[in-house]
Amino acid sequence: MIRFSHQCRVRYADQNNQLRSAQKIQRGQDRLAPASQKLTITKRRGVVMILAIIVLILSSSISLSMIRTTSLRQQRFENKQRKLQATLLADSAIDRVRQKLIEDSNYSGEVWEIEANAEAGEATIQVEENSSREYAVEIVAVYPLELPDRTQVSIETTITLPALTELTTR
Repeated sequence: MIRFSHQCRVRYADQNNQLRSAQKIQRGQDRLAPASQKLTITKRRGVVMILAIIVLILSSSISLSMIRTTSLRQQRFENKQRKLQATLLADSAIDRVRQKLIEDSNYSGEVWEIEANAEAGEATIQVEENSSREYAVEIVAVYPLELPDRTQVSIETTITLPALTELTTR
């Protein structure tokens, strides 16, 4: 058994020596490799580098495009929200005019300032009497009052007041 074990060790050592010799020869061949082979390795590295740069540029441009799209959508949403708020302010001003005319038939309008969502808005109301119970109303609602973000909605309508007998029966 010892002898067998010794033979295995010798075989292993021989294989190890052969492997080392092959590696040394390989290293020597690398030094002596023809210029065309070295050029091919360099070209491959260059192609891989160029592909990596192209992938990086494409992914960056896609990311920037997605960020820009998201920003534009956010801006559109905020514009719609301001327009809706100005429209609601104008509708409320119509209800205000109706109530003011019921209280005082000589009501000619006002600048109605309100605060909503911690931002100020205003409705400029102008009222002209067309006939005994019919009034032409022009409303310009602005929300918010800050100049860069302001949205303006204009409404022109006619309000007909009910007769006094209709008001008392309600």
